Amino acid sequence: MLFFATARIAGATSAVGVLVLASLFFYGWWNPLYVPLILASVLVNFFLGRQMAKQQQQTLRKILLWLGLGFNLLLLGYFKYANFFVDSVQTLSGAQFNWTDVVLPIAISFFTFQQIAYLVDVYKNKAKEYRFVHYCLFITFFPQLIAGPVVHHRDILPQFLQPHVYRFSTKHFALGLTLFAMGLFKKTVFADSIAVYASPIFVAADSGDVLTFIESWGGLMAYSFQIYFDFSGYSDMAMGLAMMIGIMLPVNFNSPYKAANFVELWRRWHITVSQFLRDYIYIPLGGSRRGKVRRYNNLMITMVLGGLWHGAGVGFIVWGFLMGSYLCINSAWGYWCSRLGFAPKAGWYHKGCVLLTFLVWTASWPFFNAATLDGTMALYQGLSGFNGIVLPQGYSAWLSPLLAIANPLDITFGKVQHFAGSVQIAGLIFLAVVVWTMPNSNELIRRLSVMSKRRGQARWLALYGLLGGFALAMGLMGISEFNEFIYFRF
Repeated sequence: MLFFATARIAGATSAVGVLVLASLFFYGWWNPLYVPLILASVLVNFFLGRQMAKQQQQTLRKILLWLGLGFNLLLLGYFKYANFFVDSVQTLSGAQFNWTDVVLPIAISFFTFQQIAYLVDVYKNKAKEYRFVHYCLFITFFPQLIAGPVVHHRDILPQFLQPHVYRFSTKHFALGLTLFAMGLFKKTVFADSIAVYASPIFVAADSGDVLTFIESWGGLMAYSFQIYFDFSGYSDMAMGLAMMIGIMLPVNFNSPYKAANFVELWRRWHITVSQFLRDYIYIPLGGSRRGKVRRYNNLMITMVLGGLWHGAGVGFIVWGFLMGSYLCINSAWGYWCSRLGFAPKAGWYHKGCVLLTFLVWTASWPFFNAATLDGTMALYQGLSGFNGIVLPQGYSAWLSPLLAIANPLDITFGKVQHFAGSVQIAGLIFLAVVVWTMPNSNELIRRLSVMSKRRGQARWLALYGLLGGFALAMGLMGISEFNEFIYFRF
């Protein structure tokens, strides 16, 4: 409300300044010491962009661009990868350095990507010149600052030049509050509830415990749904907060587990980062324009860098390599289907592809989330069944007669420490039903918006209020302890 009041009394520019201060306060709440860091980053990039836009000589423009890219990459490299580099050198050489671990500033990956994209677009004459206060808000805007979406300047800066943004809208506020409530509900009710089955598996693997087939797959399934609802919930909350003041952030999450292949999955998961990797790495490398071998190389390079963006470690590099491999296989399969005249039909084939994509995606999480390579290998030993398929002893009474007839997998019964049995199975089945049969939040909001135009103001407000109120109440009730969003780590 302070934003709208300031706009009415002092004008739009002052209102933008209020949002900038609020965003910096929000960022500084985590650690005030890093506010100067983000401000320095904003100042340097704005200055370089302004000078580049004014410069007519192409050589000087290119020098300014490389200065900007170097500054951003060095900043990101120091804070995000210095510890990994020093640890790697110490491990390989056996030497020990007097090194104090660098604390990773929250959101540095996100605001660095945004500013790199801005500088590249200024160089290509694709970005307009904006006031510093608007540029500062573009980088620090609190709904998307911490974990995305990675907002492109053309998506958000023109919106702050529109007069209607500075006038309070009941419809936008109702829509935004409803979307925010849905996101909170997903985080505290779905993601945090299933996390109690996911986290112990990774802790056990990193501690050297021997995990069975059921434990490994149960824990990884739980983590796959946890990160899905965790990130989906954050994306909804970010869009909802922005929508309350009339700003429309780009959709960043669009039911990725409904994808039938990895190309489609990456067009639905963290959409804005996928677009950044495509537009600023894959296409500049040559994309698919220089033959199939070069295309596959470009895909691999892009996804390995995407893995490194998520975190500094061998596991993230391997995870990126896996993602690139899946995309290459996906591309090759499509090519050969086209050459052989094989046109896969929908129906069961499509459902099978969706399930296969989900299972392969889920089986890749050990490299992404395990703290150690030993823990990763322990999880894969369990996933492959090398440690046996053991079911809880309580299941033996009704499963033993069936297994006595046929037991090709050598299933046994015993103590399963990290598997909750029927409770966990029921939870996973319930979340699977939600993921694969329910409309996502953006689809639901669009339906409600269309409904509002057909049935009148009072009815749609009542619908928004009922849906949002229920989700908000359940979401608030689900807050039992501090559980950060997973993507805050990146």
